[in-house]
Amino acid sequence: MTWKAFFNSTTTDSMADKKLTTEQAAELKKAFQVMDTNGDGFVTKDELKNLLKGLGEEVTDEVVDEMIKIADENGDGKVEFTEFVKAATNGVM
Repeated sequence: MTWKAFFNSTTTDSMADKKLTTEQAAELKKAFQVMDTNGDGFVTKDELKNLLKGLGEEVTDEVVDEMIKIADENGDGKVEFTEFVKAATNGVM
């Protein structure tokens, strides 16, 4: 599963337009909060993998690593909300 496929499964509107409406921003926040299961402000590899498995997706560690890498701008191995929003609005998800 790609970020784009995952994102499309958790939101209803396209986020390709970088100028988000209030509703789109709220949707992004909600999607991020679903992924950030421990509420620390970051989505980790384990959180993402567990979520995808819960959605019925069988993903390898390599696939999850690649998904994190795509959005992880600062290279810390996890995705913070601002990275998530940027990836969503730039169409990489």
